[in-house]
Amino acid sequence: MGGMHNQRKAVPQRSRAVIDQEIHYFLSEHPESHRAKSPEEEEREDRAHVTSQGGDINNPTLVLSRWKIQFGKHQDSTFHWLLENDVGYAIHLVSSHRKERERTGSQSPLMVNKDGLIRYPSTYPDFVEAVRFHQAFEEARVRSLQPGHEEQALAGFGDFNFETPQSMYESEDSKKIRLTSTASSFCSWRSTSSS
Repeated sequence: MGGMHNQRKAVPQRSRAVIDQEIHYFLSEHPESHRAKSPEEEEREDRAHVTSQGGDINNPTLVLSRWKIQFGKHQDSTFHWLLENDVGYAIHLVSSHRKERERTGSQSPLMVNKDGLIRYPSTYPDFVEAVRFHQAFEEARVRSLQPGHEEQALAGFGDFNFETPQSMYESEDSKKIRLTSTASSFCSWRSTSSS
């Protein structure tokens, strides 16, 4: 029995190049696992970038616009780039991080990077409104999935963004009455034509 404890299985040796390849592959498939830069390191790099472009390093919004996203599908893109090229994703990230912040007080470099992502677009009122709507829409959608609360979903379009079907049916506003009448007529027509 003592001999069994001393026996070891042969483990194939992997070269350093193979290990480096595996690490590179893992990091490319799981970019969120890399070490996030400290806020000081990020700000130092971004101030240098702003200076090299002739910008004012005393403008906190300009410096923050050069911060790089340190996670997700747009990792290493600047906050400015994200708002110009994928505003829907930016809205989702900001909304999601706000919920995450409610659950944790972490000051890890990654959380601080996400905090910066909330601060930067807050100077754009249209973006702030879009995030507010996204959060309200999602909360209403979740509520509307509960039995008996189907009428609490938000319309989510035009002048009726924050309206629920119930508030539109109960309204005395002529635009809302017209819309709900048209929708009711369409639904009635659709149900009779599919029978």
